[in-house]
Amino acid sequence: MKRKAFLFAMAAGIATVSFGQKVGIGVTIPTNTLEVLSSVNGSGTAAILGRNGGTVGSGIVGTSQLSGTYGVTGYSSNGFGVGGYTDNNIGVFGSTISGIGLFASSSTGYALQISGNLRFSGGNMNASDGGVLTSDADGDATWKPGRVGFLATGTLTTTMPSAVPRKIDFVDESYDAQDDFAIYSGTPTSNSSVFTAPVNGVYHFSSALQFTKAGVQSYFYSAQIQLVKNNFVIASSDATSMNYDGLTSFAYVKISGDFRLQANDRVWVVATQYNGGNTAEALNPDGRYSRFSGRLVKSD
Repeated sequence: MKRKAFLFAMAAGIATVSFGQKVGIGVTIPTNTLEVLSSVNGSGTAAILGRNGGTVGSGIVGTSQLSGTYGVTGYSSNGFGVGGYTDNNIGVFGSTISGIGLFASSSTGYALQISGNLRFSGGNMNASDGGVLTSDADGDATWKPGRVGFLATGTLTTTMPSAVPRKIDFVDESYDAQDDFAIYSGTPTSNSSVFTAPVNGVYHFSSALQFTKAGVQSYFYSAQIQLVKNNFVIASSDATSMNYDGLTSFAYVKISGDFRLQANDRVWVVATQYNGGNTAEALNPDGRYSRFSGRLVKSD
């Protein structure tokens, strides 16, 4: 085999030398199994060129079996250690079961430079629209949702009996960054007007509702608003009615706060009005007074 390689090289006008199990091309004393030294210049030239003209396979394949070793290593003092080119496929491909598919290192320059588009996928790198690439203390990177938030306004035109808690449905959606809020769509359901957390983290929620009683100059009652997570109340706020222009009594109740949620936790608004009797009071449907919003403050 060594003799065939030598004859081929001689026929091509290339000087080779063989030392034991090592073969050098352009090298006086090779230190690697196959060592090539080339001084060719010009765009597109290379010391070693691997080309695959078929429909499958690779131009060059490097494999490594033991920990701490490399399938392919590229080194350059001030150029490019490894370069890959393709018309419409993959220029450089690295794969591993539990190691590192591709590793780049530089002491004073750039370990990795990219000119063109960049895409991450697979493993913990499944991106989301508007996501933020972040890392933990070990430098392990992952995508986190960067735009999680919604604003719903306006409620169903309804009256609410005294001392009966009601889940509130909102009819208009100003925005919903990742479709995590299920807006009311015509029929009240257990899923309508519910926010579902996409990831673990801290979320901020706020809501406001107004109860009114027109044509009454002095009428006192109270209203309560609650934030509910998975059927458990996580925050509650109360307000007492006030006289407005001597014509309408109203109770404007608001709530807000930060809460830690796990992925798939569900949050919605429940309200109750109390008037000391059985009289139903009107919930103002105007979006200027009836609102529910939430956003991701910080993901875990």
